[in-house]
Amino acid sequence: MYPEVFGRSEDEATEELQNIASTYLFKDVLQLDNLKRSDLIFKLLKALALQLGNEVSYNELARLLGENVHTIKR
Repeated sequence: MYPEVFGRSEDEATEELQNIASTYLFKDVLQLDNLKRSDLIFKLLKALALQLGNEVSYNELARLLGENVHTIKR
């Protein structure tokens, strides 16, 4: 289910999406696999959001983010 950001101002929508990211990504996901780099998770999220409708490649994501492919898979 998509967050209710449509119809809001750009600032309100941005704030709501950042709130969702900090609540779910930076707390739940990071704790799930004991990950330490919230900055990488945020960059990965942005990269995946741009892949809508396209096949996702670990190698492409690793290259785009300047990370090791094994880190991206984890």
